[in-house]
Amino acid sequence: TPDMSAARSVVGLDAHPAHPIWRANTVPWIDDVAVLDPEARRLWRRYERGLRVVQVGDATRPLTSGEYYDDRGVEVITEHLRETYDDEFSTAITAKSVRDRLEETLEHVGVDDPELMHYGNVKSRNDFAGESVGFVNGCIDSGDGPIVDLLAELDLDAEPERSDTECEVCGGEGCHDCDGTGVKRAHGRGFVGPDAEAAEAILASVRENQVAQAAGRYARDPDDAEENATVFVRTDATPPGFADVQVAGVEWLFETKQETV
Repeated sequence: TPDMSAARSVVGLDAHPAHPIWRANTVPWIDDVAVLDPEARRLWRRYERGLRVVQVGDATRPLTSGEYYDDRGVEVITEHLRETYDDEFSTAITAKSVRDRLEETLEHVGVDDPELMHYGNVKSRNDFAGESVGFVNGCIDSGDGPIVDLLAELDLDAEPERSDTECEVCGGEGCHDCDGTGVKRAHGRGFVGPDAEAAEAILASVRENQVAQAAGRYARDPDDAEENATVFVRTDATPPGFADVQVAGVEWLFETKQETV
């Protein structure tokens, strides 16, 4: 990051980071003012740029490790998109850990030669600029380590929330996996401590930025009235006001016997 200590102001183009991230990457005394409020940004994106975002479901669906990848749910959604949009739907963006699995699913539901990108390699990419339908599956985050390091740099105090369950790796003795606590991390990615809200804001903004960048690979030219796209985003990790529409998504799936029948 360049030295910004002499700057009177910094303009973040298409940036949605939490205030602590601004402080760490510019100067500690920076204040932030939104150029556009969420509603104005949404209207510009929808009517000027031509990008319509549909949030599918209300789960976060983190996929950094691929542990929570939902094969059957993804198959149902992509099959429905394929049936609805036919050849217009052939592209998707997801975590690198599950990219191959999503590609297999797209082929299984009838997409010939699907094109995919993954989080971490989407910035400034225009590969999907001409596509009219897209699918963004799940989100990723940086893990606890970078968040705790950033808090320490800013002299803030918070730590990952822990459960009462003994760490499976060390049997309660304390190790790298449990950060020496002897217990597993609590489900839900929460934080505890005086500055827990700052930690949660950092986590949310990292997730949200990645998702916003992914959805933004579509409808890239606001000067072209013919270029527009609808992107289905299967995560709630989006900036405030980012989604134009929210739908329920997959509400239930066939059990084994039902599917057999």
